[in-house]
Amino acid sequence: MKKLAMVCLAVFTLMGFFGDIAVSQDSSLSKEEELLVEKTVNTVLASKVLKPEEKKEIAEIVRKHPKLAVGAVQICEAAADMYVKKGQEATFAEINNPDGIFRKGETYGYFLNLSGLILAHPNEGHRNKNVKLVKDLNGKLFVIEYLKVGEQDGSGFTRFFWSKLKESKAYPKINYILRLPAPHNDIVVCAGFLLE
Repeated sequence: MKKLAMVCLAVFTLMGFFGDIAVSQDSSLSKEEELLVEKTVNTVLASKVLKPEEKKEIAEIVRKHPKLAVGAVQICEAAADMYVKKGQEATFAEINNPDGIFRKGETYGYFLNLSGLILAHPNEGHRNKNVKLVKDLNGKLFVIEYLKVGEQDGSGFTRFFWSKLKESKAYPKINYILRLPAPHNDIVVCAGFLLE
């Protein structure tokens, strides 16, 4: 099913159905990764939740940082796939492992329910906390936004501002959200990356 969707996306893109969307020609990306970036950009631009200016900004960030974007998407897709195939217990154990397979450098996966409760996270201190009303460094209720993206769009990227540990400077953080399929569709998996 994924391969068919990727082939359709490639055909539609070549035929011009998606307009003027240029993806960074990063020579280190495989063809599959390039298609994943294109699909992700188109998902962002089609979002029912994000404001038009946010869509453009996030799409541009994804184009400029395709390896980071692909990494976040792949973490979420692999975690969702494991959840469906192996169940919650095995998946959460792997997510909760700070050195587990759902971590690529500083990018890691975590699960929340649509109420904002963190179900699994590599940082033990974050687990079982409701973060729905957490604000970023600019006062944005960013968790509410990415839960809406998961609920209404099914998947996509959002942007908020966050700091590194022991710093007060605000950096843009780009977060990918993927809603799990039914009957688990009250859960989303996220992975993000901080831009410096």
